[in-house]
Amino acid sequence: MTLPLSRSIWNTLPFLSYIQFPWRFLTFASLFSSLLAAWIIWKVVKAHKTFIGHIIIVACCLLLVAYSIKFFHPQFKYPTSAAELTSRARILWEISRRSDEYLPVGFIRPTTKEEAFRVDNSVNQILVDQLKKPNSTRRLGNIVSFLTAIGMIGYSLFRHYESRNSR
Repeated sequence: MTLPLSRSIWNTLPFLSYIQFPWRFLTFASLFSSLLAAWIIWKVVKAHKTFIGHIIIVACCLLLVAYSIKFFHPQFKYPTSAAELTSRARILWEISRRSDEYLPVGFIRPTTKEEAFRVDNSVNQILVDQLKKPNSTRRLGNIVSFLTAIGMIGYSLFRHYESRNSR
């Protein structure tokens, strides 16, 4: 479902658009392939109630590991270091250029590297300042976070004193 060959299926079944991206289908594929593998193992063990069923399962697992061992080694290495990949310049220009769907409506996207590094864009600064203003959603989130933290602290203290008293 992630290959261009499956485009006709995506076009035929409109409800698949809720998945949004083909690689998200891998979530369902991995879940159901795991369930299918468990069902097959259960059937094999049930059919061969002897030691043979277990030998078949172990042999299949070893064959699977032997086949997929090449996927446990990197196929190539990037010629750059981690510091270069996470540098400020790379994040501000190369990476942020690809993730502009998170920008607020009306945000002026930089078109050059110089614009990306400049912070004196007054239109964008107004939008950022508006996002920082307190609102009901932010207040509710703060309250929920605070209550969660208090609840976790209270639960930890309860468990601590309960374990001390049970000794």
